[in-house]
Amino acid sequence: MGLSMKDIFKKDEETLVIDKKKQAIKTLIMISVVILLLLILVIIIRYWGNVDETRRKNITRDIINVRNYVTTLAAEVKEDPGLVLPGTSLEEQPVTLNINGFEEEYRYGYYLLTAEDLSNMATALNITDEQYIVNYDTADVVNVTGIRYKSKVYHSIDDLVAIENGEMIPSDNTIIIKTPADMAYLLQYPSANFKLAGNIDMSGEAIGENWTPVKDFKGKLDGRGYTISNLVVEKPSEPYIGLFANIEPSSVITNINFDNPKIIGENYTGVLAGTIEGDVRYVTINGGTVKGESFVGGLAGSHQKGKVSNCMISLESVDGREQVGGVVGALNSGTISETKFQGKVYALDSGGGIAGRVSASNTTYLYETCANVTVAGTESLGGIIGKVEIISKNLLEMKNCYAVGTITEGEQNMGGLIGYARVTTDAQIVIDSLYAAVNILEKNATSGGCIGLSNISAVASSAVNVFWEKNIAVGEVLNSVGTVAENSISLAFEDKTSEAMRLRSTYTDWNFDVWAINERVSTPYLKFEIK
Repeated sequence: MGLSMKDIFKKDEETLVIDKKKQAIKTLIMISVVILLLLILVIIIRYWGNVDETRRKNITRDIINVRNYVTTLAAEVKEDPGLVLPGTSLEEQPVTLNINGFEEEYRYGYYLLTAEDLSNMATALNITDEQYIVNYDTADVVNVTGIRYKSKVYHSIDDLVAIENGEMIPSDNTIIIKTPADMAYLLQYPSANFKLAGNIDMSGEAIGENWTPVKDFKGKLDGRGYTISNLVVEKPSEPYIGLFANIEPSSVITNINFDNPKIIGENYTGVLAGTIEGDVRYVTINGGTVKGESFVGGLAGSHQKGKVSNCMISLESVDGREQVGGVVGALNSGTISETKFQGKVYALDSGGGIAGRVSASNTTYLYETCANVTVAGTESLGGIIGKVEIISKNLLEMKNCYAVGTITEGEQNMGGLIGYARVTTDAQIVIDSLYAAVNILEKNATSGGCIGLSNISAVASSAVNVFWEKNIAVGEVLNSVGTVAENSISLAFEDKTSEAMRLRSTYTDWNFDVWAINERVSTPYLKFEIK
């Protein structure tokens, strides 16, 4: 039986439909394969970028708990210096971690903690076979193994917390300084974050022969306990002199040491900076000299806003014409706390163991600060502050501070705590739990055990629990205040014998969570001094 043309075309139409179906199936299969491959690729990328998300979360929780534990132990050691901190000190056997291509060494001030060292933690660890590197002074905590995240490995608590919170990861914007030549990065990138990865000796290096101060520093510098030694800045006719010319409000400087600096400038001169507006903490300065004209300080020429804390400054001398201080030349506002100066201060006008002049343009705090100082000059010289001038509803609060030492020469306005104090009616000064044991060699009518010349008219001002050692030198004849200006209020300062100054019973209303005393041996000291 033959086929008609109609049958032939019908068959072709059926074949065409079948071919279209086959093509559609092939296309669908290809699309499915591509999707599957993409899914596999995403899984691979996710796997390599973040090996174990659960582990990251657990370690992040653990590292926060370890920091809390370290902070608690550090506080307990301040209470009882005889306590032994857990862990193995890395000072003799440092640990080096490769952090995103940079070798970072953990040595000075760091301890290695195992799960056994952490057995007394109030919160149990999520993962017990991890090791942590910690710094009890700064509460820096590092996970040794690290966490892989987006193809990089992160160790520090700051990085892991930033990842957890979806914030910028600090170490991704960090420049490592390992050599004196690397210090030039500070000048090139003043807004970046920096870490020291070793001690830096600036002597004999072209860049360090006469350092150029870093202008407008807005970044972060973490010294990680390392030392910059033999920093030299000799620019006697230039202002804003130090490692930094000025430290901006957004910046943070932490955990860095200076050894044997030589700093010479004009106005606004200090080892760390000409001026500070940001946060500075855990800075130590040992040896060396600072010399300038006005606004001269061991740490900085002036400090305003921000906070200076946990700084230990020991210098041969801080020398200037006016507004010269062991820590800062001028304190305009902000806070200085847990900070100590030891050394000599010289100023023709306004020289003090902590600050040369305090203007308190806003609320200003001096908490737990102390000076073991020799002061010399002409006028407005004090164991803690040379000159205080507070006007226009501003406040200076001084709490838990002391000064010991000698004012060797001066012509007027010399005091164990403050040389000259002027506080207008609508301003305020509050002094709580202070003492002075300062010998004033050249005494006159404006010399006082606590304040040389007092011109305080602010009725809201007060002084409570303030003592001074009256018989520190044989034949000394002083009052607590040398001269009280007309219309000035009288603040309450109590003179004590040398014996009474060395008895805890004298300080009945003091907070001995921050103070300590070697009974009958020495006057009180602040616990932060013992590290």
